[in-house]
Amino acid sequence: MASDTDKERGGCVECMRYGFIILNSAFFLAGILLALLGTWFYAVPANENLTAIVMDEKNQQEFRNALVLVIGVGVGSCLCAFISCCGAFAQSRCILITVFSMDCLLFVTELVIVGFGIVYLGVINIGIVDRMTETLALNYVGDYGFNQESSAWRETQMSFSCCGINTLEGFRNHTNIEYGNLTGSLWYRNNENKTIHPWPDSCCEVAKKDGTHGNQVCSVERKTYLNEVGCASGVEGFLQSHILQMIGITSLLVLLEFFAGILAIRLYKDLIANQVQLLNNVVPVACNGGYDKFGNVID
Repeated sequence: MASDTDKERGGCVECMRYGFIILNSAFFLAGILLALLGTWFYAVPANENLTAIVMDEKNQQEFRNALVLVIGVGVGSCLCAFISCCGAFAQSRCILITVFSMDCLLFVTELVIVGFGIVYLGVINIGIVDRMTETLALNYVGDYGFNQESSAWRETQMSFSCCGINTLEGFRNHTNIEYGNLTGSLWYRNNENKTIHPWPDSCCEVAKKDGTHGNQVCSVERKTYLNEVGCASGVEGFLQSHILQMIGITSLLVLLEFFAGILAIRLYKDLIANQVQLLNNVVPVACNGGYDKFGNVID
């Protein structure tokens, strides 16, 4: 019969096993959330356009590569959590040690993602106004332009109910849009009707609400329907909030990963100890005392 000590050991193992399953369930959900957030940011064209007006081409590509890494870690976390639960249910030492190895790899990768996130928060905070000024001065040909920057500015101004960079005057005031010897956006410099229509249609509130565009509404005489807030603060807040969300979820995964790795090793050791105890209780060996800690017969 099993002794009280054996029962206590078995109860402790069961407690850790179910705790391990609960921990990995939370790990699974956090992984799904991270993968969905990364996929949404990577796959939605509006988000890609938005990064085009706040980052240069090199930073934009690096940012998208980081998003791929975020998606991979999210999917990998879900897979690792699922395998961990299977190993706990089956009480498989092989699965548990495999899971621990996966945890270590994910742990390091998640720390890298957190580092990337912090770096890009700085990139956005420092260079956003300069980059937005550059794209307006050199690339923005108007709301109906076919290049990425023009589409990005149109969608940004309509989505964030804003106009220009710091104020609506950003399209013509040299204190807001001045790039080298250029004053005003490319659209403004090429606009023949700037006297009566100094703002793009996407700066007009009516254009956002019912899809209509009219010079008579967003004219110099009638500013009632103009979005008078600059876009820089809204865009910066949007990007920072979503990057902070990724950093927060990844940091949670790091924490869960740490405790899951500890529990996996502890559960692995206790399963070995339980197996050795079971073998010694059920199959007595007529030699020096039965089995060693690895379950091997002692000669």
